Order: sequence, then C-alpha cells, then structure tokens
Amino acid sequence: MLNDPRKCHFTPATLLCKEGDSDSCLTQPQVTALEKLYQGARDSKGRQVFPGFMPGGEEGGGGWPLWITGHGPGQGLLFAFGNGYFSDMVYNDANWNYKTAKLDDAVAASDEKFASVLNSTAPYELAEACPWIARVYTADPREALALGAEAPSLRRVPREWDDVVVDWRVSNGPFRLPPELAASDQDKARFVQ
Repeated sequence: MLNDPRKCHFTPATLLCKEGDSDSCLTQPQVTALEKLYQGARDSKGRQVFPGFMPGGEEGGGGWPLWITGHGPGQGLLFAFGNGYFSDMVYNDANWNYKTAKLDDAVAASDEKFASVLNSTAPYELAEACPWIARVYTADPREALALGAEAPSLRRVPREWDDVVVDWRVSNGPFRLPPELAASDQDKARFVQ
C-alpha cells in the first residue's frame, strides 16, 4: 500500500528486461511509455498541459485498467473522455483522429473555446462565464488584512454572500477574511481579486 504517492520516486527503468521480453519485466518501449504516463503531457515548448499519473494507482477497480489501459487500445475511460471532448466539443468533427492531431494545435483549439471555464485559474474568469452569477465583488486582500471590515472594498460587499473566491496570481498567498467577519461567513462570500 502506498500512503503518499508524491513521496514515491519510482523509476520505471528498474523494470527493464535484462534477458529478453517476459511478463515479469518491461521492454524499452514499455518503460518509455510508462515514464510518459508518470510525467504527463507536455507541449512542444516543454510546458505541462496535463498532469502525470501518480505511482500507486495502477491496480484496483478504479486504477489504470479502467482509466488508462482499458481492455485494449482505445478502451480506457481517459481515451473515451478525451477523444469525445476533442472530436465533439472542440472540433465538432466525428472524424477527428487523435493519431494525426498535433498536441499544440489541439490545446490551442481547446483553449480558444473553453479556457475561460476549464482552464480557469482565476475565479473572475469563471464568474464571467457563468450566467447564474448575478454579481461579482472585488476586494483587495492586502487592504482587507490591513483595515479589516472597514476596508473600502469590503464595505460595498453585502452581508448575504454566496462564496469566497481568490485569484492566487494577484494575492500571492492565502487570503483570509478579517477576524471581524464571522468565520461562518467565509463560506458564504464572493470576492474576486
């Protein structure tokens, strides 16, 4: 059992066959494929576009046989979801073929259509794409921490909140509501920084 997969530094090359192919070892192409699964997808500039898989999740009902390998090529759920996403949602083309697709082009096409929702790392980006959000209030975390509930950006936020959201790219650290505001209110406020 693996309690914390992030602490496992497994090297697939340790399983490389030394005396021919067998069920107890991996061939060089298998080692390379396994390393790529653990590393995750990267674009042509080396930027990660999809996270790698953690060691330790290979076996079991919710492991690789269900999600990655399936019972044969193209039968894992990850393939089904990914192929369906790109063919049906991104390209709107039932004949789209992952084998001829270029990763950089596919990521760019996906971002053009869905980045504001699926890649949203800033809550305000997501809020702008959600028609059910009536209002978004912006608060400066530095001001709120310095002035508490009297901060001008907090004064205009109504006491009836939905959620607290934070843009970590702006705040450079965790944002906490001032102590003057009840702790129970933290899960009822919507701030966009």
